[in-house]
Order: sequence, then structure tokens, then C-alpha cells
Amino acid sequence: MDIVEALQDLEAKYDFIFKEKQKLAITYIFNCQDTFVVLPTGYGKSKIYSHLPELYELVTHAKGTVLVISPIQALMIDQVTKLENNGVSATFLGEKQTDKSIPARIIEGEFSIVFSSPEAVLNKGPWRRCITQGVFHDI
Repeated sequence: MDIVEALQDLEAKYDFIFKEKQKLAITYIFNCQDTFVVLPTGYGKSKIYSHLPELYELVTHAKGTVLVISPIQALMIDQVTKLENNGVSATFLGEKQTDKSIPARIIEGEFSIVFSSPEAVLNKGPWRRCITQGVFHDI
């Protein structure tokens, strides 16, 4: 199955239509192109990353994990809650993360989506280590 067929499958499964810029961003990502998405509020940016793991599994038959960089922890926590309520395994990295098991679980590939602040990715420390090993290291 290619990405076009996978997108059509998800549209049928969830009864929605991806917008053209969403499809374009997803296609760039699947073609291993660096992708920076800036779209208006309410356009559906979260729909792009929230469906990537499932699309990846449809196309490659392998589990996918998406790393989302976000500057605001409150927004990350809100997104994780929404995703988990919709059956998507997600977590976040940062100073407000109190679950000490999260780094090991990320390394093992337990989550489909991992949110992180730029600081957690760039600064040396436990959060950076957990995204340079395991599932992210295998890319």
C-alpha cells in the first residue's frame, strides 16, 4: 500500500477528508523531507501528526513513533490527553513529567506520539538520552 491509498483508507475509516495542505505535509514526511508546517489556528495541524503512526503502519507494516516539538508544556499535556482519549498512546517530555518510567517506555517504543520541548531535546539530560536511544535511534 502506498501513502495515497493509506490516506484514502483513513479517510474512509474515520469519515473525514484530509485537506490538501495536510496531505502535502504527510507526503513530504513520508518522502523523508524535512517538514515545517505553519498553518492557521483550526486548520488541523494536529491531524497531521496524530495520524502519522497509523499511516506509517499501513504503508510499512511496522510500528511508527512520531516526535512532536512544542514550546508549551501545557499544550503538550492537553494534546496527550486528547490523543489518549482517542485511543492513541502518547506522552510528553519535560519538567512537568512526573512519571519516572517514561524514559524507559519511550526507548522501548511504547508510545505512538512523543511530545517534547526544544529544550528537552537540545539540553543534555535524561530527556535527550531517551530520544537518542531505542525507537528513535533505529531511524
